[in-house]
Amino acid sequence: MKILMYKNPKSFGGKLICWFTKGQYYHCEFLFSDDIVFSAESSSKNWGVVKLPYIYKENVDHFKLNITEEEERILRLNCENELGCGYDIIGIIFSIVLPWHFENPWWWFCSEFVTAMLQRIGIMEGIEACATSPDKFFRHFIESKITKV
Repeated sequence: MKILMYKNPKSFGGKLICWFTKGQYYHCEFLFSDDIVFSAESSSKNWGVVKLPYIYKENVDHFKLNITEEEERILRLNCENELGCGYDIIGIIFSIVLPWHFENPWWWFCSEFVTAMLQRIGIMEGIEACATSPDKFFRHFIESKITKV
């Protein structure tokens, strides 16, 4: 089980996220042990929470998530329950860009989704998911339960 952290963006949106957050990462997602990815995406192809087969990419750092098989099973069930939820552009604008902590509770952006799903298994507690950018997620999470692989 891994967390995938995307860096070196080519898209305008990815570059904007890195510039605004002053960080190296612009996207994060889960990679489960069976090579299935769960992600909250905003592309023209995928909008919202999706489940996709893993495809290797050069611009991704892989971090091992140190959890039990049971925690992975629960995490996956939680991710499955969110499939089809929309992309939370409102949350990005009003919680990341503007510090108002306003979000759509039925939609997700990538780092909000990853943070909230981990909170459901007792990781990343005390962090406001809707106010967590990919780089902020990385800075908090690197101190917790991951190992770079």
